[in-house]
Amino acid sequence: MPVIEHDYDDTLIRAEIDGAELSPNDVRKLELHLSAHEGDVITRTKVIGYYATIGWKTASAAHRYAEHLSRMIDSRPDDSIHGFILAPLRTKAAMEKIKSHWLAQVRRHPINLKILDNAAGACQFTCSDDLTAEKLWKRAMKLDPLNEDFPRELSRIYELGSIHGSLSVRKTNAKKAVRYLFKALMLHTKHPCESYLSVYKETAIEALAKRTLALRLVLETRKLANALIDLKPVKTSTITPRGIRRWTMYTEARYKGNMLLGKAAVLSGDFETAGQSLGNMSKSLFPPRPDWELAQNLLDQGEGKVVIRYLKACLRHSRAKGPSLDHLSSDSRSENAPSNKKTKKDSLANFPATPEAQGERFVQQIEAIRRGEKPKLG
Repeated sequence: MPVIEHDYDDTLIRAEIDGAELSPNDVRKLELHLSAHEGDVITRTKVIGYYATIGWKTASAAHRYAEHLSRMIDSRPDDSIHGFILAPLRTKAAMEKIKSHWLAQVRRHPINLKILDNAAGACQFTCSDDLTAEKLWKRAMKLDPLNEDFPRELSRIYELGSIHGSLSVRKTNAKKAVRYLFKALMLHTKHPCESYLSVYKETAIEALAKRTLALRLVLETRKLANALIDLKPVKTSTITPRGIRRWTMYTEARYKGNMLLGKAAVLSGDFETAGQSLGNMSKSLFPPRPDWELAQNLLDQGEGKVVIRYLKACLRHSRAKGPSLDHLSSDSRSENAPSNKKTKKDSLANFPATPEAQGERFVQQIEAIRRGEKPKLG
């Protein structure tokens, strides 16, 4: 099966970036140059880069963007630069012009994967035509069933479709998004390669999980949460202007996965599982800003012990120089005592900025729970 390869041309990418910095007078000069040098791809890419940044502002800018991009589509339809020069447009006429040029190329090259991918991306982002993009990526997926990019793009379309419309439509699209994302993840695992998922796998899973959770799709959320938990930390590096930067990916995936599992359990009324998930969060590497929603739900249900363990983990994470925890017992009989008392003092609307202040706040909240209170966490 053919496999699409993204052989990005750094020269054209740089030209597109430079184009965004041009002045209107610079662009007029470049367009005059293009009238005599039709095949100057670098100059045209600069001009496209300029209009791509303002094409959504005015009809005339959208028209110029469509005019130059159409020439690029006709001359270099399989160039990977098309993935970098996508831009939302203001006018329907400009959208239809670009879409018609892409569909003409698809008719001429029905099995060219790069053209199918470029055309689908333009239809989805520039032309706001998700339906056509969906059809094109499905065609590409049939031609190359081993390529992870196509099911991932389809998952993204359905994820966006889960935001608007009736509840039934949103849920249906969210379920499709999950199905296609897992297909992409499976292909990525079986056929590892440098791709979007090799860097943004955690981001893709987490974003979709938040959508399924918002739609109360418990099974789908659990599946995505477990996928996050299964991600193992990976050491990686990249070259920057300041040298080689090394870091570890997926260090917070276990925390986020357990958080989502716990919130899904709350939706099901399973507070025992939710408590176990919060306990597992306490054992994970924390993100810079810990999540409080699950802990608050459990505290409101009288699950003070597990919340105290979580707060202690937060205290350790904050590296506070505040009071010792030796005198705080998670076995206190008063931890689960019911109380509806809430005061402004308990609120963390103004979250302490320093680790020391954060640590002091955690200690105060632990003490409040020991007294049978239910402070507002956050």
